[in-house]
Amino acid sequence: FPPHPVFGSKNVVIEWSRQLTELRECAKKIGKKGVPTIIGEIGIPYDLNEKEAFTNGDWSVQVSAMESVMQALDMSLLSATLWNYTPDNTN
Repeated sequence: FPPHPVFGSKNVVIEWSRQLTELRECAKKIGKKGVPTIIGEIGIPYDLNEKEAFTNGDWSVQVSAMESVMQALDMSLLSATLWNYTPDNTN
């Protein structure tokens, strides 16, 4: 984790990418040839902003959050399985 807070959505994406890249690089050091890397169950919760989207139908915050996650994965050249946290889930 970074030694200091990260501010701004662009900087958060860059930091996530840095951390994911670090995981990828660690996997390269396992054994003689490294091991394949896939990030399992990455995603976002849909109940952001105190569940406002459930009442007003504006899911733009969730879309933006998911775009940030996917950008960090792309920048890290990694694959992942998507955590499907459906909007009707209440736990």
